[in-house]
Amino acid sequence: MLRKLIVISLLSGPFLFASSLFAFSLFAFSGESLSFENQSTTPKTPDLLKDINFSAQKVEYDSEKGLIIATGDVTLFQEDNVLKADRVTFNNKTREVRATGNITIRDDSGNILFMDESILQGGLKNAFIRNVRILFSDDAHLVAREGTRVGELTVLNKAAYSPCKTCNEDGQRKPLWQIRADKITHDANNKVIKYKNVLLEIAGVPILYTPYFSHPDPTVRSASGFLVPEFGTSSELGINVTVPYYFNLAPDKDLTIEPLITSNEGVVLGGTYRQHTGNGQFYVAGSTTNALDRDITEIGKDNREIRGHLFSEGKFDLDNLKMIGDQWQWDYALRWVSDDTYLRRYYQDRSDVLKSHAKIENFTSRSYFTAGVFGCDS
Repeated sequence: MLRKLIVISLLSGPFLFASSLFAFSLFAFSGESLSFENQSTTPKTPDLLKDINFSAQKVEYDSEKGLIIATGDVTLFQEDNVLKADRVTFNNKTREVRATGNITIRDDSGNILFMDESILQGGLKNAFIRNVRILFSDDAHLVAREGTRVGELTVLNKAAYSPCKTCNEDGQRKPLWQIRADKITHDANNKVIKYKNVLLEIAGVPILYTPYFSHPDPTVRSASGFLVPEFGTSSELGINVTVPYYFNLAPDKDLTIEPLITSNEGVVLGGTYRQHTGNGQFYVAGSTTNALDRDITEIGKDNREIRGHLFSEGKFDLDNLKMIGDQWQWDYALRWVSDDTYLRRYYQDRSDVLKSHAKIENFTSRSYFTAGVFGCDS
């Protein structure tokens, strides 16, 4: 659905923010150190503050109530993660940590979280956050009115995500596109993210609605399911859409089926198979369709014809030849198409020549050798 995958998870100790590819964690709260800057004395460390290093302009400690109140440019450190707030209150009796006022959290990847208030309770397993905004290192952002964490479930209410860069600057136009959802739920046990009442907006205009959507969370390396659809129009195909479906066959292989559905030409069935063989990797991609046989005036005839294409590439190490050289490898590229207009018509590929080859190569510190066969189809 997105180029990027989105989730906020308040774990037992960490906040976790991810996209396709990010993990945003904050403070595991385990260990032994506590520091106070600009203080003449260091009070006994409450259990709740183990392994939190922080500095503040002013720190008040109430041993009877079990409170530490840090105010004035409060900064909490753990490894490469940094939290800043105007005020942080640690309550060792209620096991609650409350941060308020200009809260920012930065991780080691450069992602930044902004929020008005954060409350952690129940041994830091339950939490509440209000008015949260995440600015990712690629300038994409996510905003939510509020969020809660109970056990292994994280729920964000009134959330929106956009990869738009310009919309992060004051006074700029609305994002080119964004996704809004009434509720985003992250189930850490089942490793799934669920969306409720999802609306796709382009230039501020609602385009697509779905009542429900889900996908694996970022801890899942890969999983079978639908990929981002692609829409288009052309004078030849009419309105068309590609709806890819990904099959996670094994850690070393996968298959993507990519049907192209058109209003004028019917369905073009395509797909790509990829595999890693241990000493190399290859892929095979192709498509086929039973298309109308059209004359030069583009008026459809009664009969149909089978059209298609086949592409494949691979590269492999030749370890058994190391006895006669430093590094040997071979690779190939295969290009075939049924006719000279097929790729242009269905895939906007205007290549004049399709080149195929199979060759062997040797690399040493001072020399290079290659031999092979080459061919082309024009």
